[in-house]
Amino acid sequence: MKTDHISNEDYNTILKQHLESLKRIRDAATGLAKGMIGSTLYKEDLLCASVLHRSLSLLDGFSVLLTSRHLSCAGIILRAQLDNCMRLYASFIADNKSEFIDRFMEGKRIDKLKDDQGNKMSDYLLRTRLEEYDSRINEVYEKASGYVHLSNIAFKLSLHEINADSFEFAIGLPLKEDANEYLIEAAEAFLHYMKLLYFMLNSVVESKERAEKVVKR
Repeated sequence: MKTDHISNEDYNTILKQHLESLKRIRDAATGLAKGMIGSTLYKEDLLCASVLHRSLSLLDGFSVLLTSRHLSCAGIILRAQLDNCMRLYASFIADNKSEFIDRFMEGKRIDKLKDDQGNKMSDYLLRTRLEEYDSRINEVYEKASGYVHLSNIAFKLSLHEINADSFEFAIGLPLKEDANEYLIEAAEAFLHYMKLLYFMLNSVVESKERAEKVVKR
């Protein structure tokens, strides 16, 4: 969500609320992990545990970067969280789910594998299919990728505009207040994609609980 100019003082006030939200999400991970593992461990659970652990590691780092106002690094971590969501979703829609998990654990590429509609699971395919649950994912993916790759974002962050006719270089200098709105935008997006990930993982928990009830009968 794009906002008006945010002073550093106002940024810290807004940030406090977002950090509290991130902490609540982190605290909920223990119960989610217990539900995923359950009483019987399946191969799929290993991927789910991996993606949850990676997401929490990213969350911890992201929180620090928001506090220190490191926009470039925060943008990269946001993109990594999108990757977590897309890879987990890929495990749901893979034509051969067992093969997908095997390739994941072996460290092999999954973009040559096909989904349940016969399409290769490229990043574009995954985020396009995820649009069914999140209409913003393509836009956020493109923006966040601008921090991963050398792009015009790096150019813009390297300069401070003085007025319409002049600028100064900002190499190695603290982030200007003008960028606070983008930090808040990144924080809100990261929260959103943590919640999306938890939504998908909760579906795994619910499915496992139903299966374990059947086994116990």
